[in-house]
Amino acid sequence: PAKEDANVYNAFFYEKADDKAPYATSPTVYGEEIVAPEEDPSKEGYQFQGWSTNPDAEEPEDLGVMDSMEGKKFYAVFAPNEVTLTFDENGGSEVTDLTGKFGEAVVAPETTRDGYEFKGWYDAEGNLLPDTYPAESTDYTAKWTANTYYIMYKNGDILAEGPINAKTDDTISVSDGSK
Repeated sequence: PAKEDANVYNAFFYEKADDKAPYATSPTVYGEEIVAPEEDPSKEGYQFQGWSTNPDAEEPEDLGVMDSMEGKKFYAVFAPNEVTLTFDENGGSEVTDLTGKFGEAVVAPETTRDGYEFKGWYDAEGNLLPDTYPAESTDYTAKWTANTYYIMYKNGDILAEGPINAKTDDTISVSDGSK
């Protein structure tokens, strides 16, 4: 334990239990209140909740007073962000937005659109919807590919024109077969 004089002992603050060096150190006079670092640690996808003497704690605890001549160790307590995934169906059937916690599994909503094949949900940067909730709320848009149809037009027994490959929403024109 680092001592600055005979009655001052250190409170060590760690972001993770396996950190070699503390995030911060707070010299505290024996018997006085321990003061937390001025700046809270951060962790992507999580909100800082406070400090605990238990490295596996889910709830923070009061820091209390310096009551150990060995000093005291505290560990950051984080809670996963609650995020919302918003979906733009882009012409497809309506789906419900999803809310969950960072890191939890995401079940992608299903949408359909006549004449199109669904290719997935993409964010503004072109990233596919992940299998787990991202660190922040994100908007996703359905990506579609128009179905291709093989069309043959007959007038009676006469093939009016050769086969045509057309996609949904394409405009095609065919003759009546007369010359």
